[in-house]
Amino acid sequence: VGWDEGLDRTAAEGEPHSVAYAHSLDGGERWSAPLVFSDTTDAYAQMTVGTDAASGVMLVWRTLLSNRLLYAWSTDRGETFTEPQPVPGLYARPWVSPFDAYDMATDGVGNVHLVAVGASTVPTATTPLALYHTAWTGEGWTRPEVIAWYPGPENPEYPRVAVEGGGRLHVVWFTRPEGVSSVGVQVWYS
Repeated sequence: VGWDEGLDRTAAEGEPHSVAYAHSLDGGERWSAPLVFSDTTDAYAQMTVGTDAASGVMLVWRTLLSNRLLYAWSTDRGETFTEPQPVPGLYARPWVSPFDAYDMATDGVGNVHLVAVGASTVPTATTPLALYHTAWTGEGWTRPEVIAWYPGPENPEYPRVAVEGGGRLHVVWFTRPEGVSSVGVQVWYS
């Protein structure tokens, strides 16, 4: 399980500063001590956790100031992780919404698929955003591909991904005008 430290996403209270991960290997009876990822020059938030359905565990989260998507990979069921590294070719959207999130799902051969809203270059307040897909193959990330392009003023948020039959991806997300909480929300599927 992964979570944000300092920020309550459901209430939009607090200030994000780090992300944490813990695991259980016995169905939730006992949990590992939390492993906290932090940085002295940037804040972390919006962690998601995925697995390759074997011994690999993938963690992905965003930075607030540099708008990077970072990942850490474990090959020993979440006991140890690589040093955080940027997901190649993909940047997080500018920090405007604590409610946005990322999602991962695993296909039948163990590829971990990530869906995220962002940009292919360092974003600014006027950079058009897109919903992206990339996959961790166990050796590296595939080139990010655009699922849906949004030139604004509505942007995609809160994507979710599921795998059907081991190989067919289903992605859902919603759009709404920037800064509006519930007016004009549309749900999309690909």
